[in-house]
Amino acid sequence: GGPVYSSPAIGSDGMVYVGSQDKKVYALNGKTGAKIWELATGGPVYSSPAIGSDGTVYVGSTDGKIYGLNGATGSTKWEYVTGNIGRFSPAIGPNGTVYVASRNAKCYALNGRNGIMKWELELATPVFSSPTLSADGTIYLGPTHSGKIYGLDSKTGSKKWGFEARRGDTPLTIGPNGIVYASSLEKKVYAFKVDSPGPAKSPWPMHGQNPQH
Repeated sequence: GGPVYSSPAIGSDGMVYVGSQDKKVYALNGKTGAKIWELATGGPVYSSPAIGSDGTVYVGSTDGKIYGLNGATGSTKWEYVTGNIGRFSPAIGPNGTVYVASRNAKCYALNGRNGIMKWELELATPVFSSPTLSADGTIYLGPTHSGKIYGLDSKTGSKKWGFEARRGDTPLTIGPNGIVYASSLEKKVYAFKVDSPGPAKSPWPMHGQNPQH
């Protein structure tokens, strides 16, 4: 019903989940393409879904909400209003915490079971990419509208460090060697050596689930 900017996510059972500009999230049979269910949201869905260990599908909509959905039926387990999700995808921590950035210049940590907020961090400018979670508990986020890349404490949301880059809108990636890769609109790609040994051991630590996306 509309153009698709959302990257599809594939469940362990082969189900394909994807958002559309027709304001819906779809679940499709990966073998046949048959529609299993669809869920209407209040705005176009650019966000790429993330899938939890229990099959819950987490996805944001431009209606300003992040949804926790039953992957088998499409029923809504919970929804949380952030203000403006934009195109960004959630990341999931080892304990099931869902992390999401918003164009209202905030980053949120939500309980994956019920959507209750654990913490929120207000940043100076909007964020244009998805969080990336490392094995040592650091969240890598950015670049923001002002060009900052942040390292955040996943338990508290406090800032560990910041790096000045130019604005970008692609998610950061962390490899198994503990190097974080970032791109920006200043015609550069960055590689940061960090303390973490690699991505978090969780079902969906970054956009695309793993370093190869």
